[in-house]
Amino acid sequence: MSQIWRLNLKPEPDEGIAPQDVFAFCQKNEILGVGWREITIRTDDYWALKAETDKTYPGDKGVLKAINAMREMALDDLIYTRFDGTYYLCRVKSKWVDSKPTADHYRHDIYNFVAVEWVSLGSEANVPGRVVNSFGPSATVQRVRDVERISKLLWNNFATNGEDGFQYPVEPIGLDDFWQSISSEDLECLIMLYLQSKGYYIYSTTLKRSTEKIECVMIKHDGSHRCFPQVKRERALYGQDYENLLHNQQDKVYLFTTSQEYVKCGNAQIMYLSLREIEDFVRTNLTLLPPPILNWVTLCDAF
Repeated sequence: MSQIWRLNLKPEPDEGIAPQDVFAFCQKNEILGVGWREITIRTDDYWALKAETDKTYPGDKGVLKAINAMREMALDDLIYTRFDGTYYLCRVKSKWVDSKPTADHYRHDIYNFVAVEWVSLGSEANVPGRVVNSFGPSATVQRVRDVERISKLLWNNFATNGEDGFQYPVEPIGLDDFWQSISSEDLECLIMLYLQSKGYYIYSTTLKRSTEKIECVMIKHDGSHRCFPQVKRERALYGQDYENLLHNQQDKVYLFTTSQEYVKCGNAQIMYLSLREIEDFVRTNLTLLPPPILNWVTLCDAF
């Protein structure tokens, strides 16, 4: 079993070395890593590493988290990184404990590193949504869970001209993988498409004024009532939070969350969309899907 990581390349190199120089240095030397050049030990002992980080960077918990993540990276783990709008997937080929930094590693502030093989994935559209979202938090390195199968499949598809022809054995890509892969933006698009297929039109101006509470305002094609959709990933939605949007007995609220955690309030005007009905919509409306969504559908054996 391989672990999946994401790493933000945000070093503090010596004067005169630009970010693009650091990126080129990593690619040329087939490495990926972080700075914190005062960490001079190489050990598999977590407590020894903690003692070292406490001594050299007292009070900075982020150092231990980052260096320990580098310590935990194993052969054939996969690491996502990005630079200048392009995403990359890197396969680990040697461990951090075996790294031997030189003066050049110091200068580029990539002192703690692993050897990797690089593959370019291109734009965000080719990267699982859960991975894209993981770049939001400030942590330099962190694990990304529940994307192992799809990440291995991406490697197999994009690394066709790799160094040694390495391919991962991959189990069938299921519906869970699809929901982890689709981006938050495309998830909203999919639910809007579904509601439009049910006879709703979008007030496009409300898309620009969307809030945490709803994505937009929609109206039934006959003008009889409005609907208010809310789309979330991996969090619970509470029906009672949306009752104040209902201005007449025909208005509807449509809630969708990939977690399927709904706290229902007994109001018949609040609708809770299931994964299955959206999956059925996808299967029967492939020609309506935009390319990024269709990309993940194509990779998923369950469709």
